[in-house]
Amino acid sequence: MRQTAGGFRQGPGHGQTFTLGGITRNGQDATNELSLIFLEADRDIRLVQPDIAIRVHQTMSEAFLQKAAVNIREGLTKPKFMNDEVIIKSMLDIGMPLQEARDWGSLGCSEPVICGKTDSWGNAGQINLTKCLELALNDAKCMLTDQQMGPRTGEPEAFGRFEDLLEAFRKQVRYFVEFLVLHDNIIDRYHAEVMPVPILSVAVGGCLEKGIEFNRQGAKYNTSSPVGVGRISTGLIVAGAFLFIGMFIDAIPAIIILGTVLWPVAEFAGLHPIHFAIIGVISLAFGLVTPPYGLCLLIACAIGNIKLGKALKDVAIILLPMLAVLLIVILFPDIIMFLPRLFLSKFV
Repeated sequence: MRQTAGGFRQGPGHGQTFTLGGITRNGQDATNELSLIFLEADRDIRLVQPDIAIRVHQTMSEAFLQKAAVNIREGLTKPKFMNDEVIIKSMLDIGMPLQEARDWGSLGCSEPVICGKTDSWGNAGQINLTKCLELALNDAKCMLTDQQMGPRTGEPEAFGRFEDLLEAFRKQVRYFVEFLVLHDNIIDRYHAEVMPVPILSVAVGGCLEKGIEFNRQGAKYNTSSPVGVGRISTGLIVAGAFLFIGMFIDAIPAIIILGTVLWPVAEFAGLHPIHFAIIGVISLAFGLVTPPYGLCLLIACAIGNIKLGKALKDVAIILLPMLAVLLIVILFPDIIMFLPRLFLSKFV
């Protein structure tokens, strides 16, 4: 069978995931020879499914990480890397015992669950935070259809303070979250009443102990996971917006116009103000050397008596490392937050 035909006949992904690495219930590195065999087999078979998630932690074998990197280099689009320490802490924060929190696995794309003890509904609806911001800026009217979608929060001209805009944004988010919760509750009730799964109930921890069927919240842990916009995706949105507007206007008006609009979304997604500001400043730097505004580029061409087209070819080489730096800043905020946290620990 040709490779292209084989890839096509695999069908769509169904969310099955093998979880490798991580730590054991007593805190030791869980990586073993079988973990390496999984990576090698996946590299040989080259199927879309099952997916592979790797729980990365500080004491993980570097040799194992390098083996995983080989799979990515060969274009398998997997494995995916998940931060073990962060996820374990999040589970402890919602009251799970430490040993069980250490025993988590990845469900589907990115949702961590306690394997064999969880009824988890991943992707239980989506919240478009950018749309909520649009509605906050237009008294809850959709700019595409001119229909009233959310609660009236007033025209932006009437906002006397930035906090007024932020409160309007929060009202729109709360409004649509309530509808999403209602939607999820209806589906949960339907599953419980007309879709019992007795065999699964026997296999999942908690159902037999409680004497309650799986779809009636018999599992030990029951979770739903609506999807919003995370920090990284929000950082990319912020960078893209500043990159675009920086090509047409100077940095100061761009910060005044766009910064005040984007900050409510960034704050809601968990970006630190310093992280947000640095993403914006680096993104706006591109506008100084790219047309049509390109102030620094135009000045340099005038001083050196160089044609703009020739200068652009040389500038393009500089833009690539600038873009790499911007992506690093977005993906790894701890790099830029190290010094502020070190010297301004009371405020950061």
